[in-house]
Amino acid sequence: MLPCKYTWRMNSGIEGLPKRTVKESEDTGIEKNESLEQARAIVRGKYVSYENTREALSSEGLLAQVVEEVRGKYSDVFEVDNEYDTSIEAEQHMLLTNKDWEMLAVLWLFDEKTAHHSVETYRIARDKVTKPLLGNVVLAKEFTKEGVSLEQFFRACLFHDIGKLAIPLNVLTDSQGDTESAALILACSNEMNTSFEAHHISIGQEDLEKLKPTELVALLHEKYALRPANILPIRFLLKPEQSREIGERLASYGLSTDSSLTEVMRIHEKVSQEILENAGMPVEAELVGSHHTRNGTRNGKTPYTITIGTLQITIDIADIIHLADVEQAMGSERHYKRPESSVSVLDTLVRHAQRGLVQKELTYLWVADELLHIDKTLLDSAKTKRDTDLFAHIRVFIDKMQKEIGEKENTHSLFT
Repeated sequence: MLPCKYTWRMNSGIEGLPKRTVKESEDTGIEKNESLEQARAIVRGKYVSYENTREALSSEGLLAQVVEEVRGKYSDVFEVDNEYDTSIEAEQHMLLTNKDWEMLAVLWLFDEKTAHHSVETYRIARDKVTKPLLGNVVLAKEFTKEGVSLEQFFRACLFHDIGKLAIPLNVLTDSQGDTESAALILACSNEMNTSFEAHHISIGQEDLEKLKPTELVALLHEKYALRPANILPIRFLLKPEQSREIGERLASYGLSTDSSLTEVMRIHEKVSQEILENAGMPVEAELVGSHHTRNGTRNGKTPYTITIGTLQITIDIADIIHLADVEQAMGSERHYKRPESSVSVLDTLVRHAQRGLVQKELTYLWVADELLHIDKTLLDSAKTKRDTDLFAHIRVFIDKMQKEIGEKENTHSLFT
């Protein structure tokens, strides 16, 4: 096995090993316009705060132009003319303020794919909370009674990833997939002891040397509920000239290049909350800061829990954002992967519930509703082809939750 310090130079001669590492920059498809390029350079410079970035754009006379550009891209999502479009009622979509458009514009400049993911996460969540689930549960009616307005909830959905402005762009846009990351772990196994111990992973060196990258991916997932990115130190992804600058940026968050890619990506959760708090949006900040951290300082709860009287179950509003976020991320193409199948996405939501990352009751409502509306041809295929095991796993979860909740009227036909 070659020394790990040379792995960043390697090509794909070793099975599963990436041909390259973290990119220096990402062409997101933004039109080659001098003003937009100048604005993008400002946003992608050293991050201090959202306010600092916004002020820099404004002082250069660039902010209004970027807002106009972004409004042109997304006005059809947010500026519905209800006099002519009756498909969405006025109270069931978000009317962005100028402050909102500015925030979305800054995120779009930084990384267009992240901005698109944010808009689509809002769209998924909007549909889930405003339309009846299983025929009779309208989540929006439940949480607006508890003091969280639709506008606040929608804004939290839209800006749940605004904190990614603080993550080095060449880390955020890295296209390192699970197999590639596993190949690096195997190539650098002699330097993985500390990370293995931190995650209570027990795999002997001899066993590691026998594994293929795809086998390591499966082992980590099935035995430890981990992805390679959860344990791979980020320094293995960096070229030597990148390590110092990125290391200095990570140090301000209590991290280093020995931190895992997952730990680095989690920077955005705290920063998203800080940005929204500083913008005078405390409810949105609380929801955003909680949608990935059920085991955090709040003991897995936010002040925004609601009880659905018809089913006698209590759910956390932040978990709705979690489910919408994961569903959109998995069901779409990302920097590092292709879209997953619909059944695979639903299975992942179930596994998140089983691991305690999101509430089981809410996940049941969400997944059961998806199955009721899923394309029948796709569903029939899932029962007989490559997604068979995943579909069986979903069915076990649904059946168990039906018994616990006692809700069978609208779900008995899911598997017929």
